Amino acid sequence: MLDRQTEVDRLVAEYRAGREQLAGVQRDLAAITEQVRSADGTVTTRVNGRGELRGLIISPDAYRLHRPQDLAELIIGTAAAATQRAQERTAEVLAPMLPEGADPHALLDGRADLAEREITPPQADDEDSFEDRNWVR
Repeated sequence: MLDRQTEVDRLVAEYRAGREQLAGVQRDLAAITEQVRSADGTVTTRVNGRGELRGLIISPDAYRLHRPQDLAELIIGTAAAATQRAQERTAEVLAPMLPEGADPHALLDGRADLAEREITPPQADDEDSFEDRNWVR
């Protein structure tokens, strides 16, 4: 009986340690934010660890210096740079939790350990296409 209780206690302790480690990772991930300012200083974006836009500052000069389309592209580019930084930090937090050899970037991209051929939709065969067939005779 003592051996079983010892084993149960060990398993419970492992579970609690793993749960606390996971909670710590979740806290670290939730705390990730990245802020990037455009080279000309007219746009600043802030994103969370998932790359979701959480802040946008557009200086009054931006409207004078940029045409609307150019300003839109600057905002998108600045947000993309912040997202890239956030993803790098997210990968750093996740890496110790993953099995050896696992790519945290692939996991974040939704690919995990899948090969490109496994996620690329199959191409339709020409034989399956009925576009050029005449059914009226």
